[in-house]
Amino acid sequence: MAEKTRTFEVRLKRIEFKTKGQGTARSRTEHTLACTLHWPKAGTQAKTWARAVEMDGMARDYGEADWIDAVLFRDTVAPPTAVTFQLSVPLSSDAVSKAVGAILKAALGVAGDFVEGAMPTKSAGKIATAPFDALASTMTNRSAAVLGQGSLPLDDALLAGGGERAVPLLAVRDLVRETPGSGRSSAPRTRRLAAKGDEVARLLLEFVPR
Repeated sequence: MAEKTRTFEVRLKRIEFKTKGQGTARSRTEHTLACTLHWPKAGTQAKTWARAVEMDGMARDYGEADWIDAVLFRDTVAPPTAVTFQLSVPLSSDAVSKAVGAILKAALGVAGDFVEGAMPTKSAGKIATAPFDALASTMTNRSAAVLGQGSLPLDDALLAGGGERAVPLLAVRDLVRETPGSGRSSAPRTRRLAAKGDEVARLLLEFVPR
């Protein structure tokens, strides 16, 4: 019996930070957002996309005119499946490009010109994609680059009918900020921004059947 498949597209409607983990809260920042589908079809353990996200403050809304910045991925799956989102702390522009390339490299298991050629560009909408048969290990839960992570089950009703879903992203470790001490011999002061398991950001997603 053939698998029943659904083709759908996922777009960002809104992204909101409760903390960015570092830097000035309302400053302009760049992040990576990785999306991993788990067992999207028989024989494929996982499939990952990664893209750059640009913020000017703590929240951003995406309208119809922002499609190229809002679209996360489009794929055909055999439900049920699930998707995990992983958001980075603020990174430099170069670090964002390198992180997206590293995720691709880990996903594809190859290096060199192919990965360089698959790097996101402005004309491509700053999005990169690669199918793979094992979870990418580049941004693990132990990585200091990871701000938060969250998952969402995808059933046939959602993929067939579409709709909006909110996904809270939770801190995978305690997030702390160190500031220099007041004197030459004073130890740095540490302030906890979020505890492991706290909500650090939230995605509002739109699912569109295709």
